[in-house]
Amino acid sequence: MVLAAIKVSLIAGYFQHLKDEPRSVTYLMLTALFMVLLLTLAAGYSIQ
Repeated sequence: MVLAAIKVSLIAGYFQHLKDEPRSVTYLMLTALFMVLLLTLAAGYSIQ
């Protein structure tokens, strides 16, 4: 989980420094991180 967050941060940070890249790339990565968190929580809840 922590590795996924680090990976998303690195990818978003890489695309942030490119001037031609839209800001939506950051929002896409943050949405992906949020979905991973939701899926992990749901999987943990269903195992209990």
